[in-house]
Amino acid sequence: MSRKSSINFANLNVISYEHNHRNYDPGYLISTEQENEFFTCLSDDYYKDVKNKYGTYKKPDFEKIENELRQKYKETTGQRSQDKTVFFKEALINTDQHVNKEHFFKLADVLKEKFKISVVDVAHHKDEGYIDETGEVCINYHAHLIFINADVDTGKAVRWDKTKLRELQTVVAQVLEMERGQDVRVSKTKRLEHGAYKQHIKQVEKLESELSELNHNNKSLKKMLELKKNELADEKQKTKIVSERFNNASDTVKELTKQSRELKDLFKALGLDEIVKTTSDIKQVKKMLLEQLKSNYDTMREQLKNAGTATKNDYVELKNDNEEKKETIKKSFFNQDVINEIKQKAENKQVINNNTNNNTELNKNVEVKQESNKQVINKKNKYDDLDI
Repeated sequence: MSRKSSINFANLNVISYEHNHRNYDPGYLISTEQENEFFTCLSDDYYKDVKNKYGTYKKPDFEKIENELRQKYKETTGQRSQDKTVFFKEALINTDQHVNKEHFFKLADVLKEKFKISVVDVAHHKDEGYIDETGEVCINYHAHLIFINADVDTGKAVRWDKTKLRELQTVVAQVLEMERGQDVRVSKTKRLEHGAYKQHIKQVEKLESELSELNHNNKSLKKMLELKKNELADEKQKTKIVSERFNNASDTVKELTKQSRELKDLFKALGLDEIVKTTSDIKQVKKMLLEQLKSNYDTMREQLKNAGTATKNDYVELKNDNEEKKETIKKSFFNQDVINEIKQKAENKQVINNNTNNNTELNKNVEVKQESNKQVINKKNKYDDLDI
């Protein structure tokens, strides 16, 4: 929505110039990408150096200007001007983004030509307003004009009536190329005096500043909420990872338990229960198992070789079986309880193993005798077949 022009007057106060030129921070300014603009219509002769709590700077010498106006009035009328005569006023003008330096200098010329007032100083402010809920900066463009409310050629003060004020509103809108505010005769609204209008503007700016702060806080809260959501998502992910690790650990325990059972079966299959009777060191037990397994493998391979009837496939099967048992021993997990249990079983099995070994040797002797008898029988048959 385009802004409408308006102009309101007030008497100049002691710090109007300092406020207009931002010699101090009024406390409700906002950060924008646009710079304030300041213009003067005075020559350097009418400026003086001042030093106060606001700093050191040049300021219009209002006292010098007023003295010259009073002198001009006396020369024109032959009379002394009244002490209560107000020679300086301030105008607050609504502007818009497009308004620039050329507009203000043209306005100064038109005001002097039509209304006999002379602009002294212009401050175009673009650092007031508010930030809405979407984060958009809404600037309250306006200008402060300090002017001499008198004809500088005669020293006579300019008097304003409603007709002149209505004409002034129209002229300002035309020069600034803005839509004129609605005439009070149409809108029926009550016109505020400049002091009340400035107070109203301050209240509006204060509310705008509070709104801007609330919007900023709202954005901060949204960011905090988003961070909390992300943190919650991270915690859920961590919980998921921990849960997966727990499940994996459970599977590992199951696998290790299975391997322990397989190890027991392996001891039985190898007949190696007795090797754990003298040690409780798990690493040592594994070492002994592997050594015994190699010894068994070497013995069985030698037996195949001596038999003279073994095929290549027999050697391959023997080797694969040995490698499978070796891998089982290396990967298997077993604890002290497993070793103790095997020790107990090994002690009970010792006698059985001894008997088994004796029986094996006896069977070998029987096989030798049977082979010898077979050879004798074959020889006898050969003799029986001879035709003597």
